Amino acid sequence: KPTSLAPRLAGLKGKTVLLFDNTQLTSQMPGYGPIFRWLSEYLENEQGATCSYNSRNLLREPNAGLVKLADEIRQSGVDAVVVALCNAGITQATSLFCAEIEARGLPCVQMCTDLGYSLAGITASSYAPGLPIVMAQPASGEKEVYGKEQTLAVAPEIVAGLTADPAKLIARFRERFSTGE
Repeated sequence: KPTSLAPRLAGLKGKTVLLFDNTQLTSQMPGYGPIFRWLSEYLENEQGATCSYNSRNLLREPNAGLVKLADEIRQSGVDAVVVALCNAGITQATSLFCAEIEARGLPCVQMCTDLGYSLAGITASSYAPGLPIVMAQPASGEKEVYGKEQTLAVAPEIVAGLTADPAKLIARFRERFSTGE
């Protein structure tokens, strides 16, 4: 049975947002830049949040491992989770992990490349309909700010995924990933 979206936060001020790397951020950095560096600056400076970090290769986790990891995150005291970066093969495991986080009452956003975006939508349709899925944009710019502009462009969508009314998130999800229902 699909899980319902967790209640969203009223805002991020004073909240702790876990930035969870599914181990693809490093391999994709040449194309997307240091996404969590720019996102954490935005969340902390513009939204008043505190960011924490974790990383795990979700492809190496059996389903029971994803459940246990989601339990550990729930018990850690964070208020919300952003998981990145889904690029093809790791997308399904990451979508299942995001569903487990939502099932534990934590709002979650999944970030994908264009290669992982459609698969994330298909998987979430079955396990967590409405899950906010944000497409990362390929990076550009000088070395000191590489990818910053592109990350900041999607940062408000990430914030909305953690704070918007679940009914609005579900409607937006259906517009993007219509399953014909």
